[in-house]
Amino acid sequence: MRKFLARVAGLRSDLRPEDILATPTVVLAIRLKYGVSITAGSLFAFSQVSLLQTALALQGMGARVEVVPIYA
Repeated sequence: MRKFLARVAGLRSDLRPEDILATPTVVLAIRLKYGVSITAGSLFAFSQVSLLQTALALQGMGARVEVVPIYA
């Protein structure tokens, strides 16, 4: 673990080792057609509800949630 933290600190001098593990980040990736943005309109209704519930649950556990597209 110390090697990992030292390596990250070497790449990002603005981050302190204790800050790296303080707030975990969960990245949710959604497959979309190329050029389509992630919006409520680009997701099925069930996907919208599922994404919201998942994000709220993860945030409630102290994680930061990011949603990114995977273009097909």
